[in-house]
Amino acid sequence: MANGSSGDFNHPLNRLASTGGTIAHSIRRCFSWWLKELADSLPLGVRRALGSSRLDSELILSDSRVTVRQRQGQAWRIVVEEAIPEFSTRFSDAVTARIGQARLRSAQVAVRLDRKQFLQRVIELPAAAAENLSEVIEFEMDRYTPFKTADVYFDFRVAATDPRTKRMSLDVVVVRREVADRALAFTRALGLEPTQLGIAGNRVEGNLGFDVMPARPERPGRRIRRALVTVLAILFIGFAAAALYLPIRQKQEALAEREARLVEVRAKAQQAKDISAQVDEMLRYIKLIHDQKQGRPTATELLNEITEILPDDTWIQRFRLNGDVLTLSGYSANPSSLIGLLESSAMLAGVQFTGAVRPDPRVGLDTFNLKAAVARREE
Repeated sequence: MANGSSGDFNHPLNRLASTGGTIAHSIRRCFSWWLKELADSLPLGVRRALGSSRLDSELILSDSRVTVRQRQGQAWRIVVEEAIPEFSTRFSDAVTARIGQARLRSAQVAVRLDRKQFLQRVIELPAAAAENLSEVIEFEMDRYTPFKTADVYFDFRVAATDPRTKRMSLDVVVVRREVADRALAFTRALGLEPTQLGIAGNRVEGNLGFDVMPARPERPGRRIRRALVTVLAILFIGFAAAALYLPIRQKQEALAEREARLVEVRAKAQQAKDISAQVDEMLRYIKLIHDQKQGRPTATELLNEITEILPDDTWIQRFRLNGDVLTLSGYSANPSSLIGLLESSAMLAGVQFTGAVRPDPRVGLDTFNLKAAVARREE
């Protein structure tokens, strides 16, 4: 031990670090398992579209040899390479240990068989069969191959279509079921779960060129587990959506409440402004009345004054006071004397006719219209 203090497992800091590392490792394993189960619950087409079907490892069975390779970035690392005659399920503990150390039991394993185990044919079908190609190939299997549909697994790819002749060419590969089942059983005996079955050397990135993997009946326990994972995924998505939505909703409610208060405050401010304008108008009117009372005679005082000045042969038909201007209309036997009489009053000034004096035969008097300025009182 190079350093006694740092290498002592019983040291509190070392125990804490060890415990923390164990917990972190457990959390990572749990999270990885959950993500894998969630991905496995999706249909294969969806997993491929999302890129989740990227192969983690390959098991190649060719010429009585088994080779297990694991992806590391863009390259492949050979984990196991050993001769096993006729796919024997008897294998050494060292092989099992190496597979366990590589953690392949939770990986997506693609099984590949030698090309000589497959029969490949190019067949032509009418373009109208495009919607049911799998069913058509099954029905025509014994016509194009020496096998019956019940004896093989197959896969196909559309090689070409001819719109002119309305026909299509299909690449079809076939493998006998006994060969495929033996290879899959061998793979499971190694503790691996195959997800694809194809031809060695016939691979495209993220997928096999052909995949004849048979559909396995789902076990009840796995269905329950997938249902549980699906429920957990839905809950997780729901909680995540709620975590994103609730703050936005709270901000929207706070903004709506603030806008409502702002509208209320604006209404009250406008109301106060209207009241202030009314008060200002009332004060102005009161001041005007006060100034009028303080600076010039009232209408009653003017009417009394004019009644005393005018002679008995003069009648007032209209009396109007508009600010500082007084207008009089009526009848008089001697209208020309009215200007001098009114000018004699201290309340009036600038008396003048505003129209022609005309006789009125009906009453035997002359009509007149006068205008005079109302004089302010001296303080």
